[in-house]
Amino acid sequence: MWVKDETGNVAGSHKGRHLMGVLIHLAVMEAVEPKGLAGPRNRPGLAIASCGNAALAAAVLARAGRWPLTVFVPPGADPGTVARLRELQAAVVTCPRKEGVSGDPAYHALRRALDSGALPFTTQGPENGLAIEGGLTLGYELAADLEGDLDHLIVQVGGGALASSCVQALREAAEMGALGRLPRIHTVQTAGAHPLERAYERVRAVLPADPTPDAIRPDTISRAMAEAARRRPEFMRPWDTEPKSVATGILDDETYDWRAVVEGMLLTGGRPLVVGEDGLVGANRLAVAATGIPVDPTGSSGLAGLALMRGRGEIGDHDRVAVLFTGLER
Repeated sequence: MWVKDETGNVAGSHKGRHLMGVLIHLAVMEAVEPKGLAGPRNRPGLAIASCGNAALAAAVLARAGRWPLTVFVPPGADPGTVARLRELQAAVVTCPRKEGVSGDPAYHALRRALDSGALPFTTQGPENGLAIEGGLTLGYELAADLEGDLDHLIVQVGGGALASSCVQALREAAEMGALGRLPRIHTVQTAGAHPLERAYERVRAVLPADPTPDAIRPDTISRAMAEAARRRPEFMRPWDTEPKSVATGILDDETYDWRAVVEGMLLTGGRPLVVGEDGLVGANRLAVAATGIPVDPTGSSGLAGLALMRGRGEIGDHDRVAVLFTGLER
């Protein structure tokens, strides 16, 4: 087993990778078209919906780049995180849920802010594709640093940008010859909310009956994903109840980058995993004890997925597996 440790990165997670690419793009745009962004003295505000690692990374980078930032958070956001966001001069807006309104209220507030002129400083790929480009660096490092090919990569999923970035980076690495073959890419969500697993099963239902992973042709998958995207509400819809889990960082009501992630799993023969609270807590204890890495339950949830697959006999003793530890315990 290989562990890619992201806890030493900016703000303690991989999220800075996604947002640094956005920050560089903004700097370039100001240099090339200063009037287009009104210049450094009159910049539009940046906005993000998050209550954890993405928000902290956004606040650190926005402060460093001297950009005003608004962070939309749920009422249950960690008080320590909120205090740190304010120390970093971010404006924090609490967004309570409303009866009869599905989906993440913080995300809805973000959408309203973007409609009013804010710029998306967010890790949701559909809101800002540059966030995926920044995340590719993680997958490139996996391809460059590991000697030999992986059999499996297990990635925790909330909004999906991390998994989407890994899928794209590893596909590019394989196309360029840096990898002999793609690993099977599996995803992990909690029993408290697993919209990606639900979407995957619905896409799988429109594919040929009972195919083996190697028998699904890429063009068949591509057509199925295009049809799913056209009928998005039938495949990816907000979770029906308020998500709750010890792995708070992957409790998104929707997997916003679901299309790329589902396609990546289907192309590689991977699968979505749903892990209960005992599995998440046990994996976190093992992660910290065995490696000394101060990772939180969200960040070690890929290990929980590995334990689940090992228990089912789906990963053998000699398989080469990688997981990502990302999210510093605070």
